[in-house]
Amino acid sequence: MSSYWISGSSKTKSTLNSKSEVVVSKAKLDLAGGKISIAVEASTHKAGADFAVQATTTGTLKYEAVKGSFYFHPESLVLTSVDMNAHKMSGWLLRTTQKGLDMTILKAAESALERIPVYTLPDTMKGNVTRLVLDDVQVQDGSVTAHLSFWRLTKAVLAYAILFVVAIAFGIALLLKPEFGLALVIFGSSVTGN
Repeated sequence: MSSYWISGSSKTKSTLNSKSEVVVSKAKLDLAGGKISIAVEASTHKAGADFAVQATTTGTLKYEAVKGSFYFHPESLVLTSVDMNAHKMSGWLLRTTQKGLDMTILKAAESALERIPVYTLPDTMKGNVTRLVLDDVQVQDGSVTAHLSFWRLTKAVLAYAILFVVAIAFGIALLLKPEFGLALVIFGSSVTGN
């Protein structure tokens, strides 16, 4: 079983209300069973009350190659503890709250996580090369497996090589016949209406 602790605090603004802040104080990532399981402790201040929540969610990771972004798709959510103004909800109240909140929070999390990636590859040379090679990611046997596609990289390199050859040919054509460039300038200005 592979578990990872993500320590420290991070503040993320709620997508539902920009005046609310949710502080995530602990997050534990578990990769066992071919799924991603995240146990999280979070707190917020809403409607004059302080709330602290402990929850566990299980889901899958999806990679979108065009954007170079990873998205978490939650499949289940369980509230393990809910505190309001330092008073623990327990028994019947916790079970009743869980039934209503689990689905509400799960739906809100699903809609937010469809739009907000959990990680995006950086816009650097390494990130762009990774974006070209990385095809898919899966959680298997307690680890994240990356599937690489060198055919995708080959197609991109060939496309850039063809673009380079066309640019060189265009430059040579402009050197040999400068009026060719003038015709393009006149044609371009008539198309744009200037």
